[in-house]
Amino acid sequence: MTRNSLPPSDVDTLDTAIVGAGVAGLYTAWRLLQGGCRPDDIAVFEASERIGGRLFSVNMPGTSGIPAEFGGMRFPANQRLITSLATQLGLAMREFPEGGATSISYARGKRWRAGDLARKQPVPYALRADELYLNPFELIFKAVQQVLPAMKTMEPHEWAKTKESLTLDGRPLINWGFANLLSRFLSDEALQFVEMGLGYSSVVRNWNAADAVSLVIEYVSSPTEKTLVDGTQALPDALAAAAIREGSAIHRRHRLVSLRVPAQTSDDLHELVFATPDGSRTVRAGRVVLALPPRAIELIPDCAALKDSRTAALLATVTPRPLGKIFLAHEEPWWSPLGLTSGRATTDLPIRQIHYFGTEPGRPPGATGYLTLGYFDRPQLDYWAGLRRLEQPSGSGFTMLDPNGPVSAEVRRQIAVVHGLDQPMTAPQSVGFMNWEEDPYGGAWHTWNQGVKSWEVTKEIAAPVPGTALHIVGEAWSTNQGWVEGALETAEAVVGMMTRVRAG
Repeated sequence: MTRNSLPPSDVDTLDTAIVGAGVAGLYTAWRLLQGGCRPDDIAVFEASERIGGRLFSVNMPGTSGIPAEFGGMRFPANQRLITSLATQLGLAMREFPEGGATSISYARGKRWRAGDLARKQPVPYALRADELYLNPFELIFKAVQQVLPAMKTMEPHEWAKTKESLTLDGRPLINWGFANLLSRFLSDEALQFVEMGLGYSSVVRNWNAADAVSLVIEYVSSPTEKTLVDGTQALPDALAAAAIREGSAIHRRHRLVSLRVPAQTSDDLHELVFATPDGSRTVRAGRVVLALPPRAIELIPDCAALKDSRTAALLATVTPRPLGKIFLAHEEPWWSPLGLTSGRATTDLPIRQIHYFGTEPGRPPGATGYLTLGYFDRPQLDYWAGLRRLEQPSGSGFTMLDPNGPVSAEVRRQIAVVHGLDQPMTAPQSVGFMNWEEDPYGGAWHTWNQGVKSWEVTKEIAAPVPGTALHIVGEAWSTNQGWVEGALETAEAVVGMMTRVRAG
């Protein structure tokens, strides 16, 4: 069954109402069904017309068989829950295309290849002697190892316990911002090189240093990444199809406008009011799971239980991190004459990262066309959002753009500068733009704030209102922020509260 044929239902009273049809909400429903819950006692409610949340695969006009991943597009190969889930659902996986020695960087008006560092070629940054010829990832590892010498041999689960007591200069590591930690051991020039080379400004901002180190350890322990052959949205699609086959319902275009907990109602049930195209709809449920990012929870107009000081403080322990993506579809791979087959370029220009898809190993048989991805976060997101407004004054979220319009022209100009092309490439077959900062998402991923004991909040947020069966799941309040794995692990914890079933 496709995501465009999810059946309606007249359910008014439920055992479990799940709000949000992203991967966290759909996985919660699927796991509850595995645990023996009656299918007609579970329903999922989604505000938009689309399921999948921040997993969003698009078949761009002019291509087939190579989905454009406007949302999450990869995962570390050692992440257990998503790997097991994809296998159980019969979803084919392959390695995510990484670059190599030929990958291009362009910054401060200079261009070089990744292999140049190994050949001890200079980069346009005034690095210290002990920083010379290290790539951006190696520089981060160098800094983190000053705090955690055993980093390279430590597994993520080992670090989860260690970070609770680790200190730097006599202060708990959780009280440090990651940017401050890096600047404690790296030069200013090295920090600028790191930010350029990572391709993300948000990663090196001042979020909880202990949890930032967790992300570093994740990369060290799993140097390879995977993706789903049919696109990451195949995962929520398969979960939705499985739930529907069991007899559960998924209701789209149901926006939650009011949530009252049992203490506010006349019985032991929660009361949920949804705005739908057909008017207001009231649902009563014994248990409620909010599978929503922080911004979407903030947008619920009437929910006093989530606005009391204690619960509001829990919700405010994370910060959303905006990201944007622009995909261009081509008939031919313009990058092949440059000796590039996969991976990405990084730059200090507003486009920040340029990925190439369609010539990498593992291209699906019969696939047609090629894709270029421009990938950026703040502050560069503002640059591209402004260009879109020139073309689409009211454009927001995901839109298709004019292949000859201002966004396309500027993307192609910057690609030409980064790669040393004599002239910009011809207009692409199609162009798509996604801004994850806009409502109801607020950001593409989230980071823990300084001073937060994340290991405590992850447990409390699972049931934030004492004495109620109200739960919150999602990547935001997880130990794997930014990954599908984080959404799955929080859902697994909540399912564990409801049943005794464990992940296979």
